[in-house]
Amino acid sequence: MLSLLRPLAILAMLSVGSLANAGTIRLTDGTRIPGHATGYDEATEVLSWMGDDGQARELHLDKLDKRSTYSVLKSQVPRDKGEGQLQLANFTRDIELFAHAVRHYGYAEKADPSLKPEIDKQMAILRSMAAKWGMERAREAADKGDLKTAEKWLEKIIVKLPDEPEAAEAKRLIDNYYAKVKAEKTKEIDAHQDEVLVKGLAKAKKAYDSMLAKNKKGLQSKSGSAPVREWEAAAKHGKKALTEIDKFEKKHPEKYTELLGGYRKTVNQQIIEIYMHLANHYSTRSSYNKALDQVNQALAIDPKSTEALSMRNRIQDASSRGLGWWN
Repeated sequence: MLSLLRPLAILAMLSVGSLANAGTIRLTDGTRIPGHATGYDEATEVLSWMGDDGQARELHLDKLDKRSTYSVLKSQVPRDKGEGQLQLANFTRDIELFAHAVRHYGYAEKADPSLKPEIDKQMAILRSMAAKWGMERAREAADKGDLKTAEKWLEKIIVKLPDEPEAAEAKRLIDNYYAKVKAEKTKEIDAHQDEVLVKGLAKAKKAYDSMLAKNKKGLQSKSGSAPVREWEAAAKHGKKALTEIDKFEKKHPEKYTELLGGYRKTVNQQIIEIYMHLANHYSTRSSYNKALDQVNQALAIDPKSTEALSMRNRIQDASSRGLGWWN
């Protein structure tokens, strides 16, 4: 792994005017110091910082909040400096800001296309790091009994980093959490003893269960067209479940309104999740138009979906840069 210190050396390569760009650096104890960087000594790992109060400070790397340092460096490395952007991207990757790192790799390639072989090499390192990092988050969540969050991280690894070794492990682990998490969402319906409700929603429940099965199969499928087929089928089953819920509600207006509203919301959330899987799948393969189509279908269900809106912004950004991404 490249040293985290390399990008700080960028400061030495910039002009005095660039170094004078104002910013606010944050220390590990939370202290914020407005000012600008004046230099960096790699031998001592000390960043020289001139505060807006006129006080000069010598700040050791261990005392710096690395995200804050990234923000300062980002403002001081010109986008048209390919080598500087490449080093900044490596630093950003190494402090686990993966999406930001990919953005800077994009800037580096745009500024200097000859850097592409090195960028591809560093992107491979990023994907490996991101997969390991995601798996750590999944295990941490599982150890705390938060299976929903664990499942979320496993799904991210499977969909966004399908060629990494951790994806195979994630597919195996998903069985341990998936059924429990999904059952929790419909436990109120499942536990209901009303015969009319149980019988009337039997088809909806069957379609919902089929959707979950297809979604899980998509997550566990090998890369290629197989996941897409499973997720598209899953979305169809989800829509069928909604149709059956609507039919039942028309026969029994008002009596089950609140219960059915919650069930409908659960199904819609699951369908949106499936569309996000498809959008991620297409985005990682640079099929941005197809990815946006999936996002638009999700937004048709919930125009305010923060996940879908964020996904749309990321896809549009990735499309404009012409480089794959991982968030």
